[in-house]
Amino acid sequence: MNREDFLSEALESGIIDDTFIEKYKKFNMYQDLAMGIMREVHRVCEKNGVEYFLAFGSLLGAVRDGGQIPWDYDVDICVKINQREALIDALNKDLDSNYYFYCPEVDEGCRHTMMRIAPIGYNSEALHVDVFYIVGLPNDEREKRHVQKRFVSLGRIRYLKLVDIKAESQGNKKRYFKLFCGKLACAFFSVEKINNEYELLSHRYPIKQSKKMCTANVHAMVNEWPTEVLDESILLNTREGLFRVPKRYEEFLRIRYGNYRSYLPIADRIKEVLDSYNYLENYCKR
Repeated sequence: MNREDFLSEALESGIIDDTFIEKYKKFNMYQDLAMGIMREVHRVCEKNGVEYFLAFGSLLGAVRDGGQIPWDYDVDICVKINQREALIDALNKDLDSNYYFYCPEVDEGCRHTMMRIAPIGYNSEALHVDVFYIVGLPNDEREKRHVQKRFVSLGRIRYLKLVDIKAESQGNKKRYFKLFCGKLACAFFSVEKINNEYELLSHRYPIKQSKKMCTANVHAMVNEWPTEVLDESILLNTREGLFRVPKRYEEFLRIRYGNYRSYLPIADRIKEVLDSYNYLENYCKR
């Protein structure tokens, strides 16, 4: 499905108002900006031999829709943890000056454990390519779950300790109070201690010796795959360009989404556009 198909379906639904078309055109602009970042990331990675994979909704769109999902602007990729330093070096050396990247390795105040790459002039929290690091897991099931839970805890603690609760709560008093309490609970955790444990855990189980792998962040419990699913990448041609995807992309998508060829109801897709549009309009500019 492309943008024209989606817009036609939205118009036929009878549930959009007169402002939707103009909002969707502006939303398309944000989508184009996000794909511009992705094309630059692909160029830098290919030039420097850094292997990445389109992941999650970005992979879903590339395979099912032939390109970007018409109602989604976010772009996600996965990079194995042993490629992290090579990626950072490549971006430092070759990333176009119109873009920047943000991660704990370049800013200890970064509130998340992954990397985000964004256009200059835009907030990396709102408009970005997300880089999720993939790590190996222990083969023992009980130990595996313990490691995944620890990644979740470390990610949450880092977020609560470093998040700007005023900006994050967006005027919601209940959310502000919840974040404030969480920040107080994390007061005795040092960023150095969080970093040290995260690094030890990330490299403790080499991917080549692991049967399973997961993302090393707060989504570690749900983002898990057999190691062979992400063993090799191929190039896939999409409407927006040529990108790397897992060679076994169908397995990746079935594990993550089940019947990945189906679509959400049109009302849910329209809501996603409007929610994302409002968020981007309010928080995209730096």
